Amino acid sequence: MDITDLKLHILTTDELNQKYRASRNKIYEATRLALVTTYFTACNCIVATPNRDDQDADLLLTLPNNKTLRCQLKSRPTVNEKYMGKSIYMMFPLSKKDSRYVIIDHDVLQKLMFDKWNYHNKGTRNYSSNSISNRNLQDIINYSVVGPFDPKSVVNVDYL
Repeated sequence: MDITDLKLHILTTDELNQKYRASRNKIYEATRLALVTTYFTACNCIVATPNRDDQDADLLLTLPNNKTLRCQLKSRPTVNEKYMGKSIYMMFPLSKKDSRYVIIDHDVLQKLMFDKWNYHNKGTRNYSSNSISNRNLQDIINYSVVGPFDPKSVVNVDYL
């Protein structure tokens, strides 16, 4: 191989930003997972994280009453057809400004979004929202199986 065979690929600003966002999101995701794991461990729960995310669970949470929840950890309220009927629970913060989290059954959240709040998404049962109205947040709290809880309450973390 000589030097003429080498090809140099210079990343554009958009490509660099995309790579940065992807790695930053992975760091935030890992930090949130560590934070909720610490919280639930401090609450005498058993927390297990599967070696790989097989799209069923980011973590398995066994509560003090011995009920085990298969949870997807999300940064916002999210529903997806691939989780329907699988007894998956969604764990997410109530808002970007509110560090309290809830855990709610995926299928219950999906029914709230599409049947009660009349969200629509091009004929699918998938939806993710950055903003939920106060009225709808109250529904989420009322139907949650755990929460609201603040995982930061057991650790001294100001930057999350």
